[in-house]
Amino acid sequence: MLSPSFIRKVAGKIDRLDHETLREFVRSLAEERDFFQIIFDSMNEGVLITDQGGLVQYANATACMLLGKRTGNMDGKPVLDCIDSIDFYNLVQKAIYGNERIRNREVSLYIPSDRILNVNIHPLRRSGSIQGHVIIFMDITREKKEQQRLRQAESMSALSSLTAGVAHEIKNPLGAIDIHLQLLQQVIEAGRPERLERDGKRYLAILRDEVARLNTIVVDFLSAVRPIRLRPELVAPAELVSGLAGFIGPALDDSGIVLEVRTSPGLPKILADTGLLRQALLNLVKNAQEATESGGRITLSVRRQDEMVALSVEDTGAGIEKERLGAIFEPYHTSKEFGTGLGLTIVWRIIREHGGEIHVDSVPGQGSTFTVLLPAGKKPPGLLAAPHGKPPSPGERDLS
Repeated sequence: MLSPSFIRKVAGKIDRLDHETLREFVRSLAEERDFFQIIFDSMNEGVLITDQGGLVQYANATACMLLGKRTGNMDGKPVLDCIDSIDFYNLVQKAIYGNERIRNREVSLYIPSDRILNVNIHPLRRSGSIQGHVIIFMDITREKKEQQRLRQAESMSALSSLTAGVAHEIKNPLGAIDIHLQLLQQVIEAGRPERLERDGKRYLAILRDEVARLNTIVVDFLSAVRPIRLRPELVAPAELVSGLAGFIGPALDDSGIVLEVRTSPGLPKILADTGLLRQALLNLVKNAQEATESGGRITLSVRRQDEMVALSVEDTGAGIEKERLGAIFEPYHTSKEFGTGLGLTIVWRIIREHGGEIHVDSVPGQGSTFTVLLPAGKKPPGLLAAPHGKPPSPGERDLS
């Protein structure tokens, strides 16, 4: 393999080279070019290299195949003219003309076939100036579909667990209702007004409480098993947290708990269903409230974490024992006397449907921190297809 220093040395003496030496040098360069061409064409990733003006200087075989172009057909053309996906088009435009570095962004491709691509775009720098860009993209459609299949399998497994759990949970209130109906019947049959006045009201109050408990079990069960249908929109995470603080703040004041809100400037927006995400965060805050005594503190914070946005709910409450941490998101796992144990399960489902993650750190006696990680501005994995059909043709692109 010819070293760069050798090539520069030969180029400096090219006028003094004899015909045979020059021919051998050119042959060696051609062999090296063919060698690197084989390497690039063997890659699973598509590779496009542009010059400073956005003209395609090189496209490997995978790039041509994924974009539905013939080999060599893109050379010298504006790279934007070679891309038929509105998502991909806008991403490349931001990178080349907006000097934005693109890392691990997912885009939908519809021509020549429906695909999901993972895209990275990096500037090519020399002597401190940008000489062009390299665009690397990989077809991750199969992986995304496999993730979707695994989520469906998880949902079926969770449904089985939930069904068994709800059958167990309703036994206690149904048993209590049966017992107190019998007691009420005995009081009525006794025909003693003073006992009916005293015990009858007490039994009726217990019956109402148990019916309400049954209703809570059924409502939480339906919330846990119903398909989550996202209505995503671009949401400013700082505004979401501030709105949540304004809503829950008075209740925390009444409980003697200090609420603190921390946000970071310049946060990217997230693509989320505002109502569902707010419900999930509200559940976390209410759990923190129940775990925190008067005089304690709850902190809501939002920050950038790599390509994700992190929303955290931190409390100074009782904390969670280490042996319980691994099971807190499982159905019907609860330490509350009257809880259904489905609250965190529902939170987990909502976050997963948004393509996010949720983590918990806790120290018994010191408090807990629940952190929700959501992709910045990305489409949730459940939305593999465009919500309103395929994108417009290249001539109708929205370049905003």
